[in-house]
Amino acid sequence: MARPKGFEPLTPRFVVWCSIQLSYGRAVGGQIEGLAGQRNPVAQPFSTSYSKTMRTSLILPLLAMLAGCSGATANAPSLLPRPIESRSDAVAVHPIPAPEPDPALDAKIAVLSNQVDKAVADFDEAAPQVKQSVEAASGAETGSERWIAAQAALSRLDGLRTGILSPLVDLEDLAIARAQSGKPPYPALETAISNAEAADAKQAERLQAIEALAPGYSSPG
Repeated sequence: MARPKGFEPLTPRFVVWCSIQLSYGRAVGGQIEGLAGQRNPVAQPFSTSYSKTMRTSLILPLLAMLAGCSGATANAPSLLPRPIESRSDAVAVHPIPAPEPDPALDAKIAVLSNQVDKAVADFDEAAPQVKQSVEAASGAETGSERWIAAQAALSRLDGLRTGILSPLVDLEDLAIARAQSGKPPYPALETAISNAEAADAKQAERLQAIEALAPGYSSPG
């Protein structure tokens, strides 16, 4: 027969730190000594000690965490802008130095500019006469004398445009050579190039308007 202390030893267990005693006892006078499933009174002090230990083990880590948070706050980096964030990354703009006077270049610019002016004058003088020839050929058949005269007049006027193109190319060559030598732009040279380009564009527009009057004319577009 099993004794009142049961089969299991008095070993503490997790959570309640007590052992479940399976005591069946001895039958005495129709009654069984001991109570089945009775908690071992010897294990009760372990339960009280465990509760205190658990409370202590929970409180201490919590206090440590709070202390750590406090220390981390004290050592936290500032949210103010850092010096590197106040630095400007804008590219510095350096003024272009003024070019030194170049008498030799000024002389070349003057010669080429005079050529442009003469080409403009020659074109302007010939344009009205060419326009009259083209208007006189209005309605003429292709290959007729009036048609041939109008085409010849247009060819002469178109040839006069080369009077501007040649000095314009020379002016641009001077600008390219100056840039390749590392010198800054020369204002007088830039102005001469702009004037020649404007005169050439004006002549091209005027020639196209006269060509549109010729019989059998078809637009380039």
